[in-house]
Amino acid sequence: MEKFRVYRGFLEDDGEFPNGLYFFSENINHAREYGNTIKEYEIIINKLFDSAEYKDLNRLFEFVGEIEEPYDETIYSGPSDFMAACGCENTWEPIEQHVNIIERMGFDGVRIYEGGNVNYIVFSKNQIIRL
Repeated sequence: MEKFRVYRGFLEDDGEFPNGLYFFSENINHAREYGNTIKEYEIIINKLFDSAEYKDLNRLFEFVGEIEEPYDETIYSGPSDFMAACGCENTWEPIEQHVNIIERMGFDGVRIYEGGNVNYIVFSKNQIIRL
């Protein structure tokens, strides 16, 4: 089990958690890009999928075959070319489209990166503690 102190930015009109996925950032300024109302949390992840780890990516590629970058339609056929292109900079968009598969693989949280910022997705409100 791992615990992470994170932030969530949201618009008051949207509510704190408007959908079934729960997104957070380690960087308060990055969280602010999603809304000026900022709250701090601790999230608990028992089995973390890290989108910059070869072993985790390899398991995902075994399930999906290939991953497409939605912005420029680049196709990644394996973890090595994905890591070479995305590294720890921008894995959010290509990975987000597969979170349901990642959850079915037995993971309860995902570490993703956007512009070099470390972000997380958790699948259950039970994993979230408001600080």
